[in-house]
Amino acid sequence: MFTKPTFDNNIYMKIFQILYTALLANLCFWLMILPFSAAALLLDINLGNTFWFAVSSLWLGPGMISLMAFIDRWVSEKEMAPVKAFCFAVKSFGKRGFLYWLIGWGGIVMAIVDMRAFSYVTYGQWTYPFFIILGILSIGLSINSWYFQVRNPHAKMKAVLMMSFYYLIRKWYLSMINISLFLLVLGLIVIKPQVGLLLSPIVLTSLIYLNLYQMGHQKK
Repeated sequence: MFTKPTFDNNIYMKIFQILYTALLANLCFWLMILPFSAAALLLDINLGNTFWFAVSSLWLGPGMISLMAFIDRWVSEKEMAPVKAFCFAVKSFGKRGFLYWLIGWGGIVMAIVDMRAFSYVTYGQWTYPFFIILGILSIGLSINSWYFQVRNPHAKMKAVLMMSFYYLIRKWYLSMINISLFLLVLGLIVIKPQVGLLLSPIVLTSLIYLNLYQMGHQKK
């Protein structure tokens, strides 16, 4: 006798549930970084708008750590209320996500400002690699800090930063992949907002989460 498939064992329903959860997570992320999303949708990409992009990107810190916390919970709880789970993540980690992002944000701003200043100095271009590396390491430290804070919610920021820096250097190749994925998230939001805001944040951030999970569980 054939049995009527239920919601739990119906493959199409499971796929629909995954897509539904992912889309709601992206919507919450989009609302969380609304200033940056608005800048990407409304402003042209030119030097004159650099200030507005820089200021609006501050919201990326709370948004990214909340999305990572959402993914972390989604991995352990297959069925949950997506919006409620995301709001809980914002409440639990949003403030620290912002503080950790100040490291990456500050590194990027410092690199851009200093490179511009040294462009007027003879042989100043020789300093560019240093500032580029500074910006890259700053972003990597922020990304690692988001993850390790989510995985260790009661850990103090100093301990999280020390752990994040250790893995940033020790697993530099995975760190470079994660930094590239994060920059791809930002690039898609700015260049192709329809794609960058619709599905790519949850997909690419999940890849970052997976890399960081493997990074933290590999044998030393």
